[in-house]
Amino acid sequence: MTLVTASEWLRRASADALDPIDTGVLRLAAERGPVRPSELAEYLDVNASTITRHVRALVEAGEVSLSTDAADGRASLVQITEHGQTRLRSVYDSGVDSFASLVRGWTSDEVLALNALLDRLMAAVEAARAFESTGGAREVAVARDA
Repeated sequence: MTLVTASEWLRRASADALDPIDTGVLRLAAERGPVRPSELAEYLDVNASTITRHVRALVEAGEVSLSTDAADGRASLVQITEHGQTRLRSVYDSGVDSFASLVRGWTSDEVLALNALLDRLMAAVEAARAFESTGGAREVAVARDA
């Protein structure tokens, strides 16, 4: 619960905070290039109607654009715009500033240890997602040395 509380505080403390789903849509569109809404929904673990609502709002804000998928004319692709990239950068910068304020009194070794543990946690999350996407159970073993 402590991690969730810290995450929520960081999100609220960030001056340019976005809704977590909006942030996820922008981040994935920036990292992967044009992406189908169904892929966004799957990766962000939300239903399609939620993605549709968020993408519509991001289009209206000029942060993403929609185009037709050349490989399948029935599908659309979400692509981040220059305005969306600027907004995402601002959100990340604000989050970094908020995080820095939390660990200001920490030693470099403490910050590095936290970073290593968070990297390990994220690796476990990614492993769980991969395992679940292949029909596996929720329990995932992650190597202690990862």
